[in-house]
Amino acid sequence: SDEELDSDFDNEDDDEEGPTLVTIDDGKGGIKHIKVQKPVDSQSEIIRNPSVGTSVDGSLAHKVSGCDTPKFGLGDMVKRELKGKNFLNIEPHSEKLRKRIVSKKGNINIGKTRVSKRRRRFLSDFFNTMLDIKWRYVHLIFFMAFIGSWFAFAVVWYIIIYYHGDLEEEHLPGNQEEAGWTPCVVNINNFVSVFLFSVETQHTIGYGGRMTTEECPEAIFIMSFQSIVGVMIQACMVGIIFSKLS
Repeated sequence: SDEELDSDFDNEDDDEEGPTLVTIDDGKGGIKHIKVQKPVDSQSEIIRNPSVGTSVDGSLAHKVSGCDTPKFGLGDMVKRELKGKNFLNIEPHSEKLRKRIVSKKGNINIGKTRVSKRRRRFLSDFFNTMLDIKWRYVHLIFFMAFIGSWFAFAVVWYIIIYYHGDLEEEHLPGNQEEAGWTPCVVNINNFVSVFLFSVETQHTIGYGGRMTTEECPEAIFIMSFQSIVGVMIQACMVGIIFSKLS
């Protein structure tokens, strides 16, 4: 019948499959259209970077020259597109492997090992050494610097006063007017009063109870020198503390 003939004709048309047009990436930011004799069942059969004379015969892809072309699937295409953006980079990023020289908390991640004459190098660059060490050591060094300088100059003052004879019984402050004695430093009785005078001189306190006289030139020189040393210690303290805070 006519209906059976039409159905047979339709089945024959369905069995005969013509060339299929496939759109792929050409690898240069554009696209290309190629014709294949067999419909593509999976993306793994698509050819990467096809040339103008490329065709597909069955399930294999060949160039006109006869050279084999590697298979290129959808997953490879997506991976290649996103590889430049480091989205699918499996290897760890080099920046993550690289350690910071200074951490976000301010700690320095640099170790010093096998340094020749290490202690001498720390002392040669005293300012940077004070900036690198911890706060408790900085405070300890400053306390020792002040107390040590007070005590050291007190010993020097005591030696000057002792050899001048101001600590003898008849030359003490209560007997100086009767004996007509002029001391190097007024109102000095013992080492404690010498230590107090050293502190007052270094920090220019000047309570008014003790002072130098014109009797001893060496006392005048030590007074001037101690004042300069006191200013230098205070200047170093202020500079280091401000540098560490900044």
